[in-house]
Amino acid sequence: MMRLLFVDDDQEYLNWVESSLEEFKDEWELVFVGSGMAALKEIERAPFCAVISALHMPDMDGAMLLRKVRDEHPDVVRIVMSDTMKDDAPLRATAVAHQFVLKRCEMDELLRVIFRSCELHALIRGAEVCVLVEKIGDLPVQPKIYGQLMLALGDPGMGLGDVGEIVEKDVAISAKLLAMANSSRFPMRTELQTVQHAISFMGARMVASVVLSLEVAAAFPVAKHTEFSLDSFNDHSSLVGVIARDMFENDRLQGDDAFVAGMMHDVGKLMMASRLPRERELVDVPGSVVTHGALGALLLSDWGFRYPVVQGVAFHHEPSIADDRLGIATALHVADAIAHEIEGKVSAAEELLDMDHLELIAVDSMVDRCRHMAAELI
Repeated sequence: MMRLLFVDDDQEYLNWVESSLEEFKDEWELVFVGSGMAALKEIERAPFCAVISALHMPDMDGAMLLRKVRDEHPDVVRIVMSDTMKDDAPLRATAVAHQFVLKRCEMDELLRVIFRSCELHALIRGAEVCVLVEKIGDLPVQPKIYGQLMLALGDPGMGLGDVGEIVEKDVAISAKLLAMANSSRFPMRTELQTVQHAISFMGARMVASVVLSLEVAAAFPVAKHTEFSLDSFNDHSSLVGVIARDMFENDRLQGDDAFVAGMMHDVGKLMMASRLPRERELVDVPGSVVTHGALGALLLSDWGFRYPVVQGVAFHHEPSIADDRLGIATALHVADAIAHEIEGKVSAAEELLDMDHLELIAVDSMVDRCRHMAAELI
């Protein structure tokens, strides 16, 4: 039986949720509490599949609660609800929550988020994927500098200067960041000469994503003289990230998620090339759930990434499983195919695209626009 914990100091809202979920009372165990402290006590009593918490609460707000849940119960799905997107609180909460929803969304939307989050969690923690992970060996912890950057972005007392100082502590990362920032992937009107300039032009979250890709490459070194080219991998990943980001030009949060998902969409391939270079045939077998997407998604989930990113990476070759509208998986699906076309791996992106899915959710018209935009980056 699935156990869900709802946390909010607004008793009227909790009553509405409880009455709306009356039909599920025989299938789910639903617990409702009015504070973060009460929630932690409930979690200690028995495990939950998911914690769904309001962001704005007195004493212990939702971000503080979910940070404790993340640190002490990492297997629990964490969903945060906010009344508004107008302040920076939702962005801070994304550092500790798998999913973010508006508090006053329709119940169908909230259920969709809960269902898909729990299903994704079950998939990437499934036995088949875990068997492969055992062969790969211990997975690295979240990259140090990226982790520090996300903590800084989640702290309202930290500014862009503080973010820059974190990156500048590592000379090698700083140099590689500036090299990538000044490449054709990120066309700027002027050369970016310092980390602070890069943050000002690219945004702190995009800089954090680039830093993440650099740290991941260091965490999974690939032997020289192999078929796997790290340079090609990085070029492809950054191109996919930029294309996917620009598909959400009117949604900053989804654009940031799409960029980091693009940078990480093939990290499962990197993991195999690094740890099991002679057994790469173990993934992406037709009909198997053990894909490079699922493998990468497991790593990103362990590192506490938001589930739109994890889900996008898991299903970028099967976006119809994840999206019933334009979402991260669909954006990656389109961006990946266009990148392969530009790189000469296929004659046309449509060879790789699920056009039935794109037409169903009315995204097919975006393919040519993305193709033209991507061509300008080469």
